[in-house]
Formats: sequence, C-alpha cells, structure tokens
Amino acid sequence: MKCNKRIAGRRIVRKFHERCEMKFVYRSSMIVLVLGLALVASTGWSDTLYVSNYSNNTIRKFDSSGTDLGIFASSGLSNPTGLAFDTAGNLYVANEGNNTILKFNSSGTVSVVFASGLSLPGALAFDSSGNLYVANRSIGSNNTVLKFNPSGTASEVFADSSDGLSIPYGLAFDSSDNLYVSTTGSGPSVHKFTGSHTGVLFADTGNGLSQ
Repeated sequence: MKCNKRIAGRRIVRKFHERCEMKFVYRSSMIVLVLGLALVASTGWSDTLYVSNYSNNTIRKFDSSGTDLGIFASSGLSNPTGLAFDTAGNLYVANEGNNTILKFNSSGTVSVVFASGLSLPGALAFDSSGNLYVANRSIGSNNTVLKFNPSGTASEVFADSSDGLSIPYGLAFDSSDNLYVSTTGSGPSVHKFTGSHTGVLFADTGNGLSQ
C-alpha cells in the first residue's frame, strides 16, 4: 500500500512514508493556521513543500527534512487557502480574504491576478489540459466549482448545488481527469465528476466519513 502524503494541522504538517507511518513533522513557530499545501517534487524525498499561512498572509517553504526555508510570498495575500502549481512551475493561491486567485512565478513575485469576484475560494486543482478548478465554498450561497481556462477566463460553472455540492472543500483529479470534490455542508461526502459533468456520490458517512 502506498501512502506518501502530507497532512496539515493547525500549526504543523505531518509527513507519512509509503507504509503510512509518520516520518517527520514540519513545524514552525511562524505557522499560524495551515489551510493549503502544494508540493514541488523531485527524485526521492528531495521535495519542497509550500504552505499557505492563513492568519499572517504568507506562503512558506519547507525542505524534505522539515526545515523552514522562509517566506516564499506575501505580496497581495489575504487569508490564503488553496495552492496549486501549473506545469510551468507557477504557483496559484486562493485568497479567501479578497476573493481572488493570484499567480506567482518561481521567484515568489505576483505575475497576475488570475481571477477575481469569487466567493470564499478554497481548494484548487489543475486538469491535464491546464484548466484550473476552484472550489467556491461560501456557506449557504455559492457551493460551486468553477473552471478557468489557462488565460484566467471562467469558462463555466463545472458543478453546483444541483449536483449535490454543499460547501465544497477539497478537489483532486485522478489520472483519467475525473474530478473528486469533498463537501462538508450537509454531512461529509465525496462526489466524483467526469469531464462531461456527470456526477455521482462516491463516498459519504456510510463509508466511514465524519465531520
């Protein structure tokens, strides 16, 4: 069983190796509230982990041993949440505080406001064609997943409450470009969507999920 993963807590990030045993902990006094993680992977464990620091409006970097490499970006951030890298190495950051998505180049400089006018944007995920999906999780009003093309134009509402979404929180693509969306609003659930927008309930409390 493969289980290489990193799990965010309030002030720490735990890393597990392939046997699901905890390998080490990323910990820093500068981490206040972690709501997003993104990894730049290389051979073996020589990875760089990027962490969104919600309460002090920064993105910090950690090496594979858990060493804090300092602040990667702070300009323009307002309660950063979701993080995602495109194939060119640009980092996209969802700003909950001002409902935008910023695009940062590899040096940590804002290259463009990629999207605006969102509603508490959270999780971000790219499909294999470079389209960016954004979970809009405004409680009780929005409940959408928006699809943006690589130029930053919102091409469509990919899924919404009519598809069973209620406070969409997490996004992930599989190798076939099926999108999995976790929700928390009306009980924890995971919905699976194909490229044709066909959605099915993938897991819920009957599969052991809980708040």
